[in-house]
Amino acid sequence: MGQVIRALVQFEVLLMKKSVVFFIALTFSCFLIPLFLYLGAGNKNNALWIFLHHGQMFFTILLMPLMYSVLYDGEKQKMISSVIMPKLPKGAQYFYCKSCVLWGVVCLFQFVALAIFCVVQWTTHGNAPFLILLHLTVAGVATMGYSVQITAILNLLLRKQLYVNIVMLVYLLISITINLPYISIWFNPDWIISNFFTQSFAFGRVFLFLLMWVLMKVSNHLWMARVQE
Repeated sequence: MGQVIRALVQFEVLLMKKSVVFFIALTFSCFLIPLFLYLGAGNKNNALWIFLHHGQMFFTILLMPLMYSVLYDGEKQKMISSVIMPKLPKGAQYFYCKSCVLWGVVCLFQFVALAIFCVVQWTTHGNAPFLILLHLTVAGVATMGYSVQITAILNLLLRKQLYVNIVMLVYLLISITINLPYISIWFNPDWIISNFFTQSFAFGRVFLFLLMWVLMKVSNHLWMARVQE
């Protein structure tokens, strides 16, 4: 079992390494956007770090359908279905693995980018919001996992990339309008700065893990049905 999982993880990482579009989109959303915001900010206070995180999250969510599609386009899906799936003891292993690897890589990029800015802040100003970075990381892990699962199930249901992009954009716009931590994929920047440290926000992001589990189960059934077509 361990060797199978390790081989699947290596395969997913290899797909990401070979995709220039994926790397550009991830670098743009996770590093360049917060870099522009950091350089343009005057006061390096706590609100700034939440705002940097907001920029990361907004653009990463917006680009998630693109990143997902370039990794798992039609040709790759056929190769996976014909070559990899028959060798697995359980077909569900592949879908769970690819979802978790994509989730982990995006979260790692986001964390490293913000950590770099924290180190820069510490070396230039003598202080850095490392405790806030921990809160941002937890919120980012929950939100990105949910974003990956929403993207996966939309791809399985709608099948056309244009439709997936439209639905994801509409959901994101609705989310930043209603600002409900339990169902919003992300939030209005003013709202997130004012409510980031509240209990309702924390509980709402934790609740996303339950939604992720449900979506992953449903997506896996859809994925297996697609493979067997």
